[in-house]
Amino acid sequence: MGFTLLEVLLAIGITALIGVSTYTLLSQTLRTRDHLSSQAEKLREVQLASTVIQNDLRQIATRVIRDQFGDYQSSLRLGGYSQYGFVEFTRDGVSNPLKLKRSNYQRVSYELSDDQLIRHSWVVLDQAPDSTPREQVLLSGIVSAEVKVYSADGWLTSWPQDEANPTPKTLSAMPKAISLEITTETDQVYRWIEKIPGGA
Repeated sequence: MGFTLLEVLLAIGITALIGVSTYTLLSQTLRTRDHLSSQAEKLREVQLASTVIQNDLRQIATRVIRDQFGDYQSSLRLGGYSQYGFVEFTRDGVSNPLKLKRSNYQRVSYELSDDQLIRHSWVVLDQAPDSTPREQVLLSGIVSAEVKVYSADGWLTSWPQDEANPTPKTLSAMPKAISLEITTETDQVYRWIEKIPGGA
């Protein structure tokens, strides 16, 4: 006994409905997977950047440098002083696994360019006229970055405070703490606050 036309049409309709439901479920699953993958990659990027930033801020050192023109530059500079970003400083504790004959100090600066947080670092502290920094993009999608230091005068947005008569001693003066805050294009705020060894 064969199928009636109504039974055939009903079977086709049920099969089509199952197919559409399966496609919709698969599509939603793939979109969820892609979203989770994107979120996981962003989290990984933030975690790696956070590790670099924390290591830098925790290792700020009182080591004055000479720039390309032979002039003394403060151990820590922020508030429009730095040529390469919104904050520049000398840090200690640079690993040297190969035991090369070099300093454990490193000059570092942070810059916000377009929507990227960029870290600059120099191989040598006292720079030659042709010295250029190494660039590393830490984060993207950044809309603002603010750095402040805490001293006896409270929170400040510029340092050093007085460069009228710069000497290695005055330029090596340090605040008590430093704060770096960045805001992403999704309004996510990240903040790092670290005590500076020897700060006053």
